[in-house]
Amino acid sequence: MKKILLIAWVTLTLVGCNKANYIESSFQSNNQQLQSLLVLPKQTNKEVPVVIFIHGDGAMDKHSYGYYNPIFKALAENGIASFSWSKAGIDGSTGNWLKQSMADRAQEVKDAITSIKKQGFTNNKIGVLGFSQAGWVVPYLHNVSEVKFVALVGPAINWRQQSKYMTKLRLLERGIIDASDKNIEHQISLFEQSMYDVIKNSSFETYQQHIIQQHRFSGIAISTEDHYEFVRRNIDADAQAGLSKLTQPTLVLLGEQDLNVDIKNSRRIYQNIFARQENRDLTLSVIKEANHSLLKANTFNGLSGIDWLIEFELLGENAFAPGALQQLTTWLVAKSK
Repeated sequence: MKKILLIAWVTLTLVGCNKANYIESSFQSNNQQLQSLLVLPKQTNKEVPVVIFIHGDGAMDKHSYGYYNPIFKALAENGIASFSWSKAGIDGSTGNWLKQSMADRAQEVKDAITSIKKQGFTNNKIGVLGFSQAGWVVPYLHNVSEVKFVALVGPAINWRQQSKYMTKLRLLERGIIDASDKNIEHQISLFEQSMYDVIKNSSFETYQQHIIQQHRFSGIAISTEDHYEFVRRNIDADAQAGLSKLTQPTLVLLGEQDLNVDIKNSRRIYQNIFARQENRDLTLSVIKEANHSLLKANTFNGLSGIDWLIEFELLGENAFAPGALQQLTTWLVAKSK
């Protein structure tokens, strides 16, 4: 049955491609060849605005396994082009995304801009649309003059704070801790600090065998050395200093039922940073009934793998929480003019 539904998913994805002109190419970045995709409106010219998509975490291809398609379509219908690429080592791209830092990922965006210009789009208004982990990438673009606007969906701010938040939710869900325990935040902080010290100071082999893996707060251990080194390389990521330098108009969309990011903390930090700086062009909105990706939380929270893919492709743009896709598109259209 799942094989039949997977065929339906592929078919629906291909049908979605007919809503715009899809141009596949590649570009060089960090000594890697990245497979890219330029999505153009049916009726277009060389002055069309371009939105560059910046992936969140994980082994993402240029469609983000179908998630981007409704956004591509919505932007194309409003006269806006989209540009995306498969991460290093994914879908024909060379290299290994787990070898990257956030600065490396930001360099990819800069090289993507060069690639867009080489394709003849030299005087276009360019913006970026980043998801989750892209919250650590975008601050590196504060001084990139070509980037005229920034939109972020469920952006990460501080790696370690996010880790503590996700640990708490996991422990609550499994009944390991009690929400009424007033000391639980302190206990999680102590555990997180211990885990941080292990990761920063230990080899992968030591980490695997470390006694901390037996702690009642421990989750599933990192299973590969590449992933472990990726975490160790980026575990100190904090977007706040970079965000304070942003000069571009910025949109932040947060899902009310985000299980990855503490939206109360994110909202407070973004509002405080923009209130203190010269650039105060911040639009921040919490989308009701939405999860981390702005999808319907009651449908998608808890889904993964092929089940997620099938459900998403069957729903299409209706997979998004009410008003989420429209709010994102409306803002991008306004800033693209």
